[in-house]
Amino acid sequence: MAKTNNTAIKLPIDQLKELIMVKFKQMIANPEIKVRPIYIEGHAGIGKTQIVQQAAKELTEELKVQLGGKPVECRTVNLQFCERPDFMGLAFVNPKNETQFASPMLLPKEGFGLYFLDEANRVESEIRSGLLTLLEDRNVNGHNMGKYWLPILAGNPSETEAGEGTYEVGEFDSALKDRVAKVVMVGDIMKTLAHLEQKYPSHFLINYLKSNVDFISFKGNGISPRTFEYAIRATLNYDKMAPDLIQRILGSELGVEASHNIMQMFNLRGTASYQQIRTGNVDAFKFIKENANRHDVITAINRGFTADVFSRHQNKQNFTVDEIKFLRIYMKMIKDEFKVSLFNGINSKDTEIWFTETFIKGTELYDFVLRVFSTKKVA
Repeated sequence: MAKTNNTAIKLPIDQLKELIMVKFKQMIANPEIKVRPIYIEGHAGIGKTQIVQQAAKELTEELKVQLGGKPVECRTVNLQFCERPDFMGLAFVNPKNETQFASPMLLPKEGFGLYFLDEANRVESEIRSGLLTLLEDRNVNGHNMGKYWLPILAGNPSETEAGEGTYEVGEFDSALKDRVAKVVMVGDIMKTLAHLEQKYPSHFLINYLKSNVDFISFKGNGISPRTFEYAIRATLNYDKMAPDLIQRILGSELGVEASHNIMQMFNLRGTASYQQIRTGNVDAFKFIKENANRHDVITAINRGFTADVFSRHQNKQNFTVDEIKFLRIYMKMIKDEFKVSLFNGINSKDTEIWFTETFIKGTELYDFVLRVFSTKKVA
């Protein structure tokens, strides 16, 4: 007997959204043919809910004419906290002394939409049985779901990538597994950063993230995008807050060590940042020229530079021609001791090679960089 391959496909955010939209359009085109629902697996706080909401929003716009101007809704149900009667319907005895169930309050009937069932692997057994009939027959206790609604399930993995158990979740039984297409959602820091910057332009935490792109984790073992956004919301009026209050708020949201590091950058406002250097800000270069001994400022810029180099190398995202030009100017401007500190911050052999090819080859810094790299051990 052939063995089933249970390895789930891994998709980045954009491709996952596209898959959701394709399945919905297949359902609209052939409502009598059951489209296999998607089960999205991903760590808490990485944006599973948001990607389904965004898919609904884009489907509304794309299918405006086809659906007669009606929206594609996104109805979200957190199954972990769902009461049995809400999902299964309230039981009652009819005049024939038979047990029946009222129409479940949470079951969509009319219109078009994505029925997003979150925490699907944390449900009690009775709700799980209702979930099974919903996926198989598109009804719960005899009450049909609207034929233009696509169920989408989501849940957390049982372990982090490091093998640490982090969630109290149950495994789907084979009947449920057979009725869903499992997709592992892969986070993208640059898209997350762009999304946050659009929502909260000029917030100081966005600038911190630009210089420390590895601060957010999509793997369940660090600060999630959702937690980071909570910290932004908690400090929206930071310009009216005392610095010690900001630090206490950040400490409660992100932890004491993180709040200390962020406040170091916060207190450097009005000087120069890695983001400003990378984009060629004239005032930032002027500041570096006039403050060549500002160890705190240059160290912060170097830290942002090396973090960005590592992230882009890992994600195969190149610097633009202008970015390379501005960063080369910066490297030439700073003192040798700061150059050494910068180059020592690049901590893998592959990244060293990529960095040298991108920024150094063909410049007067080439021999200097090779000497620095040759005197340190890297992975």
